Amino acid sequence: MAPHHIRNGYHSVTPYFIVSHADRLIDFVVSCFDARIIDIARKEDGVVKHAEIRIGDSIIEISEANEKYPPVQFAIHLYINNVDEVYEKCLNAGAESMEEPQDHAYGERGAGIKDSHGNQWFIATRTSN
Repeated sequence: MAPHHIRNGYHSVTPYFIVSHADRLIDFVVSCFDARIIDIARKEDGVVKHAEIRIGDSIIEISEANEKYPPVQFAIHLYINNVDEVYEKCLNAGAESMEEPQDHAYGERGAGIKDSHGNQWFIATRTSN
């Protein structure tokens, strides 16, 4: 159970993506990372005001950029079950390869991709303890 000052289901750190065309990023994370949409609040014109998306045991938040909150980019390290499979899913969804899947001396198999918003995703699967 989370401490009383943290919403249930959240961790101490929650990435908040502010992007142009927020629906595109939502579609990307759902298709690539088997993410689940928890909630999407939209403005009257249908633009994403605030979205909460669960990837594995973590939540990310996404909103449409505007004059007050311009687009920002992130680098995220994301643990997944199968790096090679997810890497291919990301490329098929339009991501750019930064680093093909490979084994690392620190006990992970990892790869890097960049989504269409410029965010960098370093996907990894632990290979040893």
